Amino acid sequence: MILGAVLTLALYTEVSQPGETMDEFAIRIAPRAMAETTQRDAEVCVSIETHPDGLMRIAVQTDGKPLSCTVPAGGQTFHTHTRLGGPRWSSADYKAPGYLAWDQRVFHQQGPRQTRMVGRFNRLPSQRTFCSSQTDCLAELP
Repeated sequence: MILGAVLTLALYTEVSQPGETMDEFAIRIAPRAMAETTQRDAEVCVSIETHPDGLMRIAVQTDGKPLSCTVPAGGQTFHTHTRLGGPRWSSADYKAPGYLAWDQRVFHQQGPRQTRMVGRFNRLPSQRTFCSSQTDCLAELP
């Protein structure tokens, strides 16, 4: 047994569609990633890899923790937050530019003062919302 070791679980892979922008890809992959987060009560994370053929590929993984996930080294990142994490960026999130999916929204950051909402997505049918009401959700926006 190694104390302090992080066990990372590979969940699934996704590939972008020809012509799909990174923002569109992030919105498309968000429902499944959030479903995994809801089911496991843990963040999921990826590094978005762009290949010579122009397609983006991700391998979604989790450490099984509600407030952190080890993102593989690479370019842009994509990760989710649990209800506990909310829609806020942590200092660790700013180590690399990337996307954050929370509830039904995807955000992007390129540093603490460069954040934007990319768009909204629909939950999968089996997925519940983190907010008890729309007012609660709006109150929690960054």
